[in-house]
Amino acid sequence: MDVLLILLGISFIIFFGYLAESLFKRLGIPDVLFLIGLGFLLARPEMFGAANPAFIDPARLSLLAPLFTTFALFFIVYNGAFSVDLSAFARGLKKSLGLTFYNFVLSVTVIFAIMFLFTGDSALSLLAGFVLGGISSAFVIPVISNLKVKDETFSALALESTLTDVLVIVFSLAMLQILVMGTFDAKKTVTDLLGLFSIAILVGVVAAFAWMVAIRRIFGGHGAYMLTIAYLIAVYAFTELVGGSGVVAALFFGITLRNSNKLKVLAAYIHSEDADHDKVLSPLERRWGGVIPPAEIFFYSQISFFLKTFFFVYIGMLFDISEPMPIFIGFIIALCLMAARWSSSLVLRGMDAFDRSIVSSVFAMGLAAAAIAQQLLITNQALVAAGGVPIVGAQLLVNVTYAVIVFSIILSSINVFFSKRTCALEAGQPCELPLVR
Repeated sequence: MDVLLILLGISFIIFFGYLAESLFKRLGIPDVLFLIGLGFLLARPEMFGAANPAFIDPARLSLLAPLFTTFALFFIVYNGAFSVDLSAFARGLKKSLGLTFYNFVLSVTVIFAIMFLFTGDSALSLLAGFVLGGISSAFVIPVISNLKVKDETFSALALESTLTDVLVIVFSLAMLQILVMGTFDAKKTVTDLLGLFSIAILVGVVAAFAWMVAIRRIFGGHGAYMLTIAYLIAVYAFTELVGGSGVVAALFFGITLRNSNKLKVLAAYIHSEDADHDKVLSPLERRWGGVIPPAEIFFYSQISFFLKTFFFVYIGMLFDISEPMPIFIGFIIALCLMAARWSSSLVLRGMDAFDRSIVSSVFAMGLAAAAIAQQLLITNQALVAAGGVPIVGAQLLVNVTYAVIVFSIILSSINVFFSKRTCALEAGQPCELPLVR
């Protein structure tokens, strides 16, 4: 009976996710709001007087959650990479990096100040700043994929969300090490950070070129949908094993596949200006502009939809309303982050008003913050088991993290909604795109 209920629940969530996405496209109300609300209700039927226990118990999902959330993160990033044009990426790279580090430093500063005001603990406040300092690629990429932003803007936000996921993980774990061991090696942290990015970019690009050769010579130019996914998982795992960021590798793997025709023509031009570009490119690349055909990209978008739907339902399930203080602190932090994000216009000169509005609207936290919160609990439990001194305020920080995730998603979604409405009123038409950019 439990198996049948689970299957029915999965079916219901998928139908609900499709309905929520349809409402997003028609009315401009972001689907993630409905998904978070659904997850919250599924885990708390007692709010409506139901005598039965929760349909889905978050505690029972704790073993599968790390596997699912990890796959969801790097696959959503990989799927979003197919909307990144290499020319636009190169043009917007400087702006992307400026936007990334400006917002990360500003967010960390704002969160530190608020947490210190409430707790008086500078170490815990700084850890909170690092945990909540980035924006979520799991939120940003699906949302902006349906908006009429320029390619440069899409590339900038995709890169910012991916890079800040890595920054959150690296700096949070470094701060956690300080709290546990009482030591910090700045040189090692910087070296690790540079290694994460350089190794990831190298592995992602090299793996993509190897896969282009496989598609062309082994598969005869025909798509290998599931094998590509299996290969992507292997690329992610290998990158993590050799000390790189698997998420960044997934991003550059997708960007390279998406722009394979431009890269091959560029390589041929560098080798010989008289090279026959028609012979350089495969029929697939000449026809569709890359080794991945539109049908395969659409297939990946459907998987991304599935993962996004269940990810945000899971976030809603984790939201705890039993203690008012973390909720209040989380709400204050989310409001201040929203106000701080509006100052992004200082580094967005030359961008259209709508694009500037969208960039200033998306500040939602997500998977990286939730993952570090879980790691904080695991570390505290290990300290207690070993007879050590647990990190003071760890549970408060975890509860605040989930509150900030939920409130930042809600506020970011509201901002996106009003940005779309304003754009539609000014342009006289919807400011959204079909499912596949």
